[in-house]
Amino acid sequence: MGIKKLIQVFPYWVSTVLWMGVIYYLSSLPDDITPGRHVMPDKILHAAEYFILAYLILFALQRTTKLKFSSSFWAVLIFGALYALSDEIHQLYVATRHCDYGDLIADICGIVILFFLLWLLRKSGNWGNTVFNLLTNKENDY
Repeated sequence: MGIKKLIQVFPYWVSTVLWMGVIYYLSSLPDDITPGRHVMPDKILHAAEYFILAYLILFALQRTTKLKFSSSFWAVLIFGALYALSDEIHQLYVATRHCDYGDLIADICGIVILFFLLWLLRKSGNWGNTVFNLLTNKENDY
């Protein structure tokens, strides 16, 4: 990848990398001071984190690669699941935290929910299809 292309695609990936940093930071906190822990169920928080991450990855992929939407789905699912797994492994080394396969499943559910909602939009008529296209279409021909 040339420097010119890197400069073109960089802005699309900044939010993704920053959100991954937020997830890593939150996973580094002791369990009792993790934000939102006492407001919402843990599994919902996990699903929400990875729903957002999945959208940010999808947004960047659709605007910086030639991947079709269906291929992007698999790329997002695989990358998101691997990041979620690495997050759970990371928590093995954080005081008061532990590796929880239920959290991993909740993370993956957040990714799948994003694509299910996008599928519903696509199938819901003209308005839904317009919103789907705004959320997923490529802006540039990279």
